[in-house]
Amino acid sequence: MPRYDPTRGLSLEISDGANVKDLLHHLKMPKSQSWMVVLNGRVLKPDTPLVNDNCLYVVPAVFGG
Repeated sequence: MPRYDPTRGLSLEISDGANVKDLLHHLKMPKSQSWMVVLNGRVLKPDTPLVNDNCLYVVPAVFGG
């Protein structure tokens, strides 16, 4: 991901009213892979609205057992 620094993360602005699904689209995350967006240890649903100054983690979803 361009401009991403693993020690500092990535700061970006998205439109008002954006949700998790909009964020993943903005980041151009591959649709062929499942992604989880985490806030304060909680996995967010795709329709969860985003709020200014959220610190989010975007990680690939892991399946298996």
